[in-house]
Amino acid sequence: MPRRMRERRRSVARVRSSNPLFSEWIDRSLADLGLLTTDLETGPYPYAGIPWFSTAFGRDAIITSLQMLWLDPSLARCVLRFLAAHQAREDSAFRDAEVGKMANSTSRRCNISKFGGVKWGDRGARARNKPGGR
Repeated sequence: MPRRMRERRRSVARVRSSNPLFSEWIDRSLADLGLLTTDLETGPYPYAGIPWFSTAFGRDAIITSLQMLWLDPSLARCVLRFLAAHQAREDSAFRDAEVGKMANSTSRRCNISKFGGVKWGDRGARARNKPGGR
């Protein structure tokens, strides 16, 4: 297990149960989340879309961090920092972006999306959290 993953695992609340199946379920869930969590400049972020996309999906991360609040509140703080840093900064009908709107997904690996060649590029891509959105 990589050092960063061990350190992150130590910072999470420990759960003990008299039921070995429950304890095993919690341990496996934390291990799985550890594998999906990526260290970004804003802190740990649970990526989604594995194995095809492996990227930051806004709604997935919010739901994951909400479910993890009782074990690791710092995950929610880092998710919110990332999403705030990646809000749309300009209106773009092509990207379905509006100033302040949260992106549903981001991708910094795809050169085509970086240059505006596909609709689901960075910062505001596929954001659908506006009233009356698709």
